[in-house]
Amino acid sequence: MGTYLYADPFEVIYAYDKHYLNPRISYNRDYVVTDQLMTNRRRHEYDSFILGNSRSVVFKCKDWNEHIQAKGTFHFDASGESLFGVHSKIKWLDAQGVRVKNCLIILDYELLSNVKNHEGHIGIKHPAVSKDSYVDFHLAFFKAYLNPIFFIGYWDSRITGKVRRGFDKKFEKRDYRCDPDTCDINYGSAEEEIAAGVYYNKIGDIFYARDERTKQYERAAIYDKQFQLLNDIRQLFRQHQTVYKIVVSPLYDQKYCHPSDRKALCAIFGADNVYDYSGINRFTSCVTNYYETSHYRPHVARAIMAEIYGPPQP
Repeated sequence: MGTYLYADPFEVIYAYDKHYLNPRISYNRDYVVTDQLMTNRRRHEYDSFILGNSRSVVFKCKDWNEHIQAKGTFHFDASGESLFGVHSKIKWLDAQGVRVKNCLIILDYELLSNVKNHEGHIGIKHPAVSKDSYVDFHLAFFKAYLNPIFFIGYWDSRITGKVRRGFDKKFEKRDYRCDPDTCDINYGSAEEEIAAGVYYNKIGDIFYARDERTKQYERAAIYDKQFQLLNDIRQLFRQHQTVYKIVVSPLYDQKYCHPSDRKALCAIFGADNVYDYSGINRFTSCVTNYYETSHYRPHVARAIMAEIYGPPQP
């Protein structure tokens, strides 16, 4: 307990002007961005927000700024984000008196299907937003700290300056940088390796073959609870007069959004505000549009924004 309070490895105990001090720690993205937003509001007037799970990180605020009129943009995402999380964040912004002028929501089946708070330390929501117990929140992190692989690996890395083999599954392997003003994440090393022509050989044969002759559909995700949360989000957007866009991610598995989900999204948010890039299309057909089978690359996000907003503004 003493070493945990001293080190605060997950940066959830003490106040920080800037998070991600140790790039090898798997931080709780939800807590980090929420805490950073609370800190940044002293000096930034945010009115535009990107929400979604880890697949949304390729939608950069600096690129989005070229398409919208905003005083300040912020990436308000979370690892393994849920519909509960998106709804809670928009409600929290409203309660804080923040006018949401623009909003870009990046979603998929995984996000839509989850309407509860996460329990593990990587996904559990910031208590200020979720309104859940601060005690349960901090217990999740302390339990993660006590995991022998993390505990030994963490203190070994503090001494040696590196993460030894055998402990690395509890730590980040990719190099990344986070912009403290927008909370945009950049995985620069991966893009550099792709440009050098070594990345796809390095990661091995992880891209499985797909049958592009047959349409496959994701399971339906939107039921009563999802309808309630989505309608509440739409009502908040109406109150704020928000200009919003809903993007269904182009995933490598090429499964189409379930017809009933697509119909529900269009009914709630308006067909002209819903952009479905699921299924077989020019983005999902190209392996080099992906880092691996779960996450697509920033140039895909830029192309999507150009389609839904029009050419970048001068």
